[in-house]
Amino acid sequence: MNEHVFEQIEAYLAGSMTEAQKSAFEQQMNSDSSLAEEVKLQQETHTLVNLTTTLSYKDKLKAFDKELTADLVEEAPKVIPFWKNARVWLAAATILIAVSALLFSQLRYGPNAYSQSFSVYQDVTGLRSNDTLTTFRTAMSAYNRAQYDIAIRYLNQHLESKKEDSEAWFYLGNSYLAQEEYKKGLQALKKVDPSSKYHEAASWYQALAYGFNKQEEEAINILENIKSEPTHGYQQKADKLLKEIQ
Repeated sequence: MNEHVFEQIEAYLAGSMTEAQKSAFEQQMNSDSSLAEEVKLQQETHTLVNLTTTLSYKDKLKAFDKELTADLVEEAPKVIPFWKNARVWLAAATILIAVSALLFSQLRYGPNAYSQSFSVYQDVTGLRSNDTLTTFRTAMSAYNRAQYDIAIRYLNQHLESKKEDSEAWFYLGNSYLAQEEYKKGLQALKKVDPSSKYHEAASWYQALAYGFNKQEEEAINILENIKSEPTHGYQQKADKLLKEIQ
């Protein structure tokens, strides 16, 4: 299917076709089973995207309502003489110092350093020459909308029959990382072929996955390997991250 067909599908699902165009398109679907299947697939994706957006909006409203209620119902503070609770205050101060030290350590050396280095890889797939792979196109459409749970579903479906597709494994790994499913992301990224154009990026994201998963030694080993290759596309990023975590 070419890009024009997908534009027609989008127009049909959006309800922007004229009655004549809609009638002609439906007749075409009746005679073309692959087109009908693609329309069904795209319609399902749209439904899932809209549902996810609605649920997210409802969650935000609930959080706002809870915060507003807390502000309105505010109890008057109780004043307790310091000398009556000296031990309590001392214990609290000790805990506060310990927690502050821990938080500082995590901010400087922990997973936060990896999260600051992470951003999902931009879609550079374009229209592939063998793009009858409509499941892959649907997955990437969801990926570009940051609907990573939907992308994961369709990428896994695509990979059931295309197990050697490094491009799909790479974007699946990114989708899992974006969903904070680090072990699954790492497994997917490891399946990217060394000869693939995504190999260098895959090694960078593997290092981040190990870091997120608190496997510091493995993360550092990969970052050191990247740093040692002057022509590696992520050499500077690896060098910077190593300085932050070591």
